[in-house]
Amino acid sequence: MQGRIIKELTRLKERTVTQSRIIVVMAVILVICFSALVSVGLNLNIVKKQQEDTLNVLNDMRLEIDAIKTTETQIIKEEKATAEEIKRIAEICTAESSTLEGQMAVAEVILNRSKMWNKSLIEVIEEPHQFANPKKEVTEETLNAVAEVLNGEVTVFADNKPTYFHADWFEPPYWTAGRTDLGVVGGNRFYG
Repeated sequence: MQGRIIKELTRLKERTVTQSRIIVVMAVILVICFSALVSVGLNLNIVKKQQEDTLNVLNDMRLEIDAIKTTETQIIKEEKATAEEIKRIAEICTAESSTLEGQMAVAEVILNRSKMWNKSLIEVIEEPHQFANPKKEVTEETLNAVAEVLNGEVTVFADNKPTYFHADWFEPPYWTAGRTDLGVVGGNRFYG
């Protein structure tokens, strides 16, 4: 009987040792997991700080880009039209209207589109299906009038900025809906 008791005690002791080892291993695992969590938490704080720094850099870059755009817009507004731009636009204005005031109004549309769409004057007139084919016979009077409009010295529409027009002799196109009718100048109806 004593042998049995000793065997049982030995087995219990081994079981206790095994359980103790398991507890130690579990404690080590818990310590490792806790350390990992602390490390991840620290890494998350580092990542969060890096994200904040990146966002600040991006915001600064956006502000710089906005400042550059503003400067570019001011430069564009202050630039005078070149002789080539004046000539090419005058050719289109001559094709679009037979009166000097009508030609100036068309030049004003081109100038307003250039500013509104942030395009060069040439880019505006080269858009497909926007203007009549240019007429090469342009008077000195038209060249001077178009130059004055393009350089901001005169305007046909004092309080409005026309950006569209069509010949007054046909029905208003679909695109006139929702636009302000500015009236007829030189045989064309203008819209802002």
